[in-house]
Amino acid sequence: MSEISDGPSEAVFKIYPAASVKGKDLLLDGIGHKYGVKAKYPNSVTWICTARRGKTSASDTKTSKNPSYKPKAKRSAIQPAALLGPSQNATRFFCKEVFVGDGTKRRRHLIFATENKKKISESSYTMLFSIHGFINKNSELKQIPLVFVFMTTRRSVDYSAILEEISSWLESPYSVQEIVSDYERAMWAGIKKWKTELKRKNPELNIKHSGCAFHLNQAFHRGFKELKLPKNERENRTVRKWVRRLQCLHLLPGDFITPVFELIQKKVLSSLNPFLDYIEKVWIRSKILKPEFWTSFRKAIRTNNDAEGWHLRINRRGRCFKLGFMELTILLHKEATFIPIQASLLSQGMLKRTQKKITKLRQNKIFKEWAAFEKSDKTTDDAHQLLIKTADIYIRKEKS
Repeated sequence: MSEISDGPSEAVFKIYPAASVKGKDLLLDGIGHKYGVKAKYPNSVTWICTARRGKTSASDTKTSKNPSYKPKAKRSAIQPAALLGPSQNATRFFCKEVFVGDGTKRRRHLIFATENKKKISESSYTMLFSIHGFINKNSELKQIPLVFVFMTTRRSVDYSAILEEISSWLESPYSVQEIVSDYERAMWAGIKKWKTELKRKNPELNIKHSGCAFHLNQAFHRGFKELKLPKNERENRTVRKWVRRLQCLHLLPGDFITPVFELIQKKVLSSLNPFLDYIEKVWIRSKILKPEFWTSFRKAIRTNNDAEGWHLRINRRGRCFKLGFMELTILLHKEATFIPIQASLLSQGMLKRTQKKITKLRQNKIFKEWAAFEKSDKTTDDAHQLLIKTADIYIRKEKS
């Protein structure tokens, strides 16, 4: 029996002058690929594959008729852990893998965590899910990432399984007091299931889950844009005033959001009725996103913008979703190693949370209005006046 040769394993490039159908030069790599001339430059020639859209560029540095070429392809191989430096070895960084489902529906999620316990990687994992917290030193707050999860799917069962695994690591899983997130329905359903399971074990448990005010305003803004009102109506001062007040509903106590909304329904312009119907259906009468879950009354931290900003920075460092899996893991591990340094700088007063002066001023004014409401009779009219005053604070910001 004769042996079957697999052929050459490495590409050896060679130019064949006037070998194409149109009489142009061809570049062959010796392993079955053929390239034609795409562009010629004084010091180089760009070749493009004649069978597919991929291309390789070779530098023409030799004077012979048939010079050999070496492709300048981008290296994308995963580096072995043995070649990584001691500071890059992320073995202890990996904590657990979680499997959800059976058979062909079985899904795998990888969890990484720091020592303190939206798609970046080009792999089978479709989302990087992270959990962040705040460290408090000398009345200064700083947001830090705590847990990173590579997820293959984004179902409620996936979120609940991941949270159950993470809570099992903690000495006291009931130390979690409040969660702020965006309004992804699968995440809310998963967190609700996880909270129910924890409360079954400890009836005294009371973990609050609230929605991000920034994402709420974005949803309201999109709902208003879908009305497609004429430009003169969109820019009408009265219309803008009512829309701004509706966007500030989250600044009211949860018990007063529905009564004040019903009061607004009687006063608002008829052109905004479809917008009101959207708010009532999705945000007021919803069984999942009830007003009590998205109210920001008397809350200093009303958004998850710190986490969003962190993800934006990682995306930029991730070169627009072009990082490999191992490269991204190393990047996240580097982020984790910065946390002790940040805590030390925060305690020494050398690191502070970045906040604009106008944001601090607006925050102080809103808290004063909340304090005044607490001293009032707390009627629906008082709550409506609170809405008008807090909305005016944001409107004055727009004018300035």
